[in-house]
Amino acid sequence: MTADRFDTDLGWGLVSALRWGPRPSARERTVLLLHGGGTDSASLSWGGVGPRLAAAGYSVVAPDHPGYGHSPADLIPDARLVIAPGAGHWVQRDAPDLTVRAMTEFLDRLDW
Repeated sequence: MTADRFDTDLGWGLVSALRWGPRPSARERTVLLLHGGGTDSASLSWGGVGPRLAAAGYSVVAPDHPGYGHSPADLIPDARLVIAPGAGHWVQRDAPDLTVRAMTEFLDRLDW
């Protein structure tokens, strides 16, 4: 089952989310999946779980937190997207040099 991607305006900015299964008609049949921080996204964390829950009859929603996945980063001051080609879910392990460089550049931009 393929997820539908949609954007929703929360009043303070847009958040992108994935939805598997039918649109919710009753909240007791809706599952909200939240991913962790770091370089995570809804599709990385829940791409395998969302379809299974939907197949079991649930409406499943998994948002990308601001600055992650498809949700805009402009809600986070001084944020920028860094792509680590070939890296998987654990970017710090898969691309340690790029991770250190990106974090160092971010820290250098902060006004301490």
